[in-house]
Amino acid sequence: MNQHILSLQPNERLKDEKLEERIAKRSAQLQELAIKNSKHFAKSNQPRISDEKLDPYVGDIKGGYEKLGHETNQHMQSHSHITDTKMEADYLKQRNEELEAGIAQFKAENINDSTQVEKFIPDAIPKRYLKLALVSLFLFGGEIIFTSLSFQSIGENLLFSLGLSFAVSLAILLLAHGTGVIYRRCKKKLHKILVLVASFVIVLTAFIALSTMRSSYMAYMGQDINPIFFIIFNIIFYIVALYLSFYYYPTKEETDEYRRCSGICKNISKREKEIEAKVDEIEKNKKDFLEKSKLRAQLIQYNEYLKQTIIKMYFETIELFKSNNLMYRTDRKTPPCFNNRVAIPDVHFDNSVQLNTTFNKKIA
Repeated sequence: MNQHILSLQPNERLKDEKLEERIAKRSAQLQELAIKNSKHFAKSNQPRISDEKLDPYVGDIKGGYEKLGHETNQHMQSHSHITDTKMEADYLKQRNEELEAGIAQFKAENINDSTQVEKFIPDAIPKRYLKLALVSLFLFGGEIIFTSLSFQSIGENLLFSLGLSFAVSLAILLLAHGTGVIYRRCKKKLHKILVLVASFVIVLTAFIALSTMRSSYMAYMGQDINPIFFIIFNIIFYIVALYLSFYYYPTKEETDEYRRCSGICKNISKREKEIEAKVDEIEKNKKDFLEKSKLRAQLIQYNEYLKQTIIKMYFETIELFKSNNLMYRTDRKTPPCFNNRVAIPDVHFDNSVQLNTTFNKKIA
């Protein structure tokens, strides 16, 4: 029965038909007892005219309705269920307070972290990598085509020449990149000069060899070109690649800072999602809290309804006792105690739990 009541929607009127039928059936039995007792007392013209109270004659009836009230109270388990719903509502309230504290903490952490990434541009480093890759690809492609002419002078086919050119061009590009990285890491000016000198000695040696081979191939094709022009052209390619590595390739410090700021931004986004989830849970808890509070109010109202119903049945039974007693009395007199009010039966349902239907705090 109790599970049935607790499963009802808050807007529905609580009702236990089986329980109310049981109350009505028990009241009918007590009315039969009242009729029987009234006839029994009427044979000896009781209650007497001198009696001031009717209570001694209806004690078993009063006790019957008190027992009915006690059984009904046990059946409803009113105190237990009302307390349970209050405990649930209190838990939701406490949970919301914890969620609000969590939201406030996350917001404070986000504000603190936001100050650290005010000037952070999320796509700055990726864009630099993209520009570097595009220009390097352009230089790499041009260098492959330009260098392949040198290897054709050794008599190999075009595919083999392109393969050798690819390897040499890649090595030169990596050398330019490595030189730029090492140059920026050097703290002393002398070390920087030595890095540049060593780098240029290596590439100049390679460029002289390639230019000589290229000039030989061009002479073979009937064109006499001074190798110095090829050397200058290769050096320009190398200087551009070195410049890109030095000015566009992110330093270790820049990369570390980018990773640190990216991590902070991810944490901020994660907290924002958690804040949103907590806000949704708070709203759901508020709705559940209100529904449970309404349900508690309905339980209390239904208990009060059953209590008043039992008391009303008791007084109806008392009137039935009086009317039947008068009908069967031989003295045809009305005892004065019939005009006095009988004691109200002790039908007690514990509804002492106070209702609380609002939260004290708002969402932070």
